[in-house]
Amino acid sequence: MKKVIRILNLIMLSHVGLFSYWWLIYYDDNVIKNNLFYYDYKPVGINKNNNSRKKGQQQQQRPLAVVHVGPHKTGSSTIQTFLKNHKKVIQEKDHYWVPTFPGKWKEHWSKNTANLATCLHHDDVKDMCILEDGTNIKTTLVEFVEKISNKNNNNISSSSSSSSSSSNNISTNSSKINHNLPNNIVMSSEEFDNYKTDIGWLKKELEPRFKVRIVLYYRCFYQWLVSRYNEISKRRLNGGRDVPSIVEWLSQKTLNENARSHTYEVYKRYSDYFPAKALTVLNFDDHSVSLEESFFCRALPEATHTCQMTKIKNNRKVVNARVNLDWLRIKIGLRARSYPEQKIKKQTLELQTQLKILLELEEADNKETNTTGTAAVLWMNGDPPPTNFQAAVIRRKCLSQTMLDQIFNMSSFFEEGLRDVLPRVPNQTVVPPSIMDVSYFHKQIPQSFCTLDIERLIDHWEQQAFFKTSFLNAGIIPVLLNNNDDDRYE
Repeated sequence: MKKVIRILNLIMLSHVGLFSYWWLIYYDDNVIKNNLFYYDYKPVGINKNNNSRKKGQQQQQRPLAVVHVGPHKTGSSTIQTFLKNHKKVIQEKDHYWVPTFPGKWKEHWSKNTANLATCLHHDDVKDMCILEDGTNIKTTLVEFVEKISNKNNNNISSSSSSSSSSSNNISTNSSKINHNLPNNIVMSSEEFDNYKTDIGWLKKELEPRFKVRIVLYYRCFYQWLVSRYNEISKRRLNGGRDVPSIVEWLSQKTLNENARSHTYEVYKRYSDYFPAKALTVLNFDDHSVSLEESFFCRALPEATHTCQMTKIKNNRKVVNARVNLDWLRIKIGLRARSYPEQKIKKQTLELQTQLKILLELEEADNKETNTTGTAAVLWMNGDPPPTNFQAAVIRRKCLSQTMLDQIFNMSSFFEEGLRDVLPRVPNQTVVPPSIMDVSYFHKQIPQSFCTLDIERLIDHWEQQAFFKTSFLNAGIIPVLLNNNDDDRYE
């Protein structure tokens, strides 16, 4: 009887084995192919987990395309100069490759990427990307992206890293390359902030081969607006052309037009094409680190060598330092009164000294009377000058209170709109609390939107003996009195 039972058990086990074998075949052919319960299936001999892990590693190592889009007046020139001066390190050691583009900004210039950025400004009349010789600037980027992609696909084989005369050929020494790192791209131009920029084309050419990161800096709007005016005016004044004062320039139209290039508006435009996680906003008002360090250490992952170089003070350079526009405007004013050019070209220390004395008296009077802007503002409309104000000849023109209120409200609105994406400065606020405090604004900021009445000042000087005497041996009026704005931010 026991033998019979053993035989029956063996028969049953054999049938179960056949059934199990048939079920595995059926499951493999049908269930797996239809993705049913795929995540639970671990067939013997097929290492599905290993394939998934490899796929995940490839996803993590997808190369990065970092596009710094400014905007204007947030330290872009400083970042670009550092990038140009240390291009070899960032390319050969940190694997961030910098394309060069044909156009009016030459290959060796820090502003070279502006050739691409400006050509992407939509123009209904002319294709800005086609140069006179027929060269297509867009094609340059397309070919560069293809070249970098091939490098990544070939795992940067040493045989493919040969030198070339072309600026966009990646000439590398294989012994210096970490073959486990992907080759990334970095581009920087504040011209990408233009509201006409074809962001869609940029996205199409970079994705999906690269993981795109858009980097932009935030600067408090009312501070940014003054800097914006200074930059526009400086170029014209240095060329000998007169420009309106900031009071005359800042109309409702120019306010709205320039607001389109502020960080808030630029962020909104790029967020229409890229997810929030692809947009990195750095805080211009965070003075705990230099601009170079904030960009190369925080916006470029794994750029460790370049990051370390930003911490060496000698490697940093003040770029595009701000000048005092009043001096340039005085110079233009003298020319307008037909003073001989040769008389203006020589240095006049007495004239510098006189203006410096007047400004110091004005500042002392402000502290004594606790006024904002200048005491001279009090008598602009025919009121008698303050008796304690010895420098009453310095009459200033200032924005109306209505316009100042609008600028402050826009500044608050823009910052609130970016609050969730702005990194905090060490005191755990977006910007120092006083900057966005309305009482601070109305006490300290209006002077930034005031300008010297140049005509009034020259009228006064022409009656003074020092002017008549010294101007006979006149010299150029040099730029001396930089204001308190930090040079690195211009």
